[in-house]
Amino acid sequence: MTGLTNITVISAGNSHNLALKSDGTVWSWGQNSEGQLGDGTYTDSPIPTQISGLTNVKTVAAGGHHCIASKINGTVWTWGLNAFGQLGDGTNVWKAIPAQVPNLTGITTVFAGTHYNFVFGSDGIICGWGYNGNAQLGDGTFIDRITPVSVIGTTLTPTGTAVSITKNITVNADFIVMCSLDNITSFNGDTFKITYDPVKVTLIDFAAQTPALDVSVGIVPGTNSELEILAHDPLTGVLTFAIDKTIPSGQMWSGAVTILKFRGNITGTVTIEFEQT
Repeated sequence: MTGLTNITVISAGNSHNLALKSDGTVWSWGQNSEGQLGDGTYTDSPIPTQISGLTNVKTVAAGGHHCIASKINGTVWTWGLNAFGQLGDGTNVWKAIPAQVPNLTGITTVFAGTHYNFVFGSDGIICGWGYNGNAQLGDGTFIDRITPVSVIGTTLTPTGTAVSITKNITVNADFIVMCSLDNITSFNGDTFKITYDPVKVTLIDFAAQTPALDVSVGIVPGTNSELEILAHDPLTGVLTFAIDKTIPSGQMWSGAVTILKFRGNITGTVTIEFEQT
């Protein structure tokens, strides 16, 4: 390919392509009907063209009809189709030039699916957003996300043992905590307790949620189970809950439950403790 040299990363979308050069510039070519070439137009290009203004790029990825890039400074930039929120800017507006994804820093790696993305942070945080019709974002829902959602998973088994996880949260976005309940034969009226630091995080009031949001915080996917909040003290950061699930005799059940959903200015280290009571 004439003129395209010193390539360090190349990525192919549905009908468009990206190439990252060693000097940190990004080049694109192919279909451009959704602005996925990032050149400010919607005109297809048969030859690689540098994306103006996008410099110091560390890595790139082409989605179905959109693109994502992370810079050396840890910021994330997206452009192209945005019908499912895959640009992560809180809207569904398409963009023909790269725009920074708000409130994402310290990102080292990016991945683009057909209509969704994942990014990985230097602190171990994983964020995803975009199309979620097949639960590909791993947040325990089937709801599309137009802003990055951070997912943490842990496992609870009926042993009465407390489980503690600590993550350094660096994003200003919804922060979801899930737990997996594995090989459960009976809940036997068990309740679970979670404690968190109320100074550093704000827990959404479950009672104030709409039915649509209830799906993301209370329902076990694919079942008729429901998470029941028994008590919540936002001043001390203590939440107790039970799971309304009847398991047929002789069977076992495993599944993921979205337990907590935080929102707001979340920074610093947050420790969340799980304990079966």
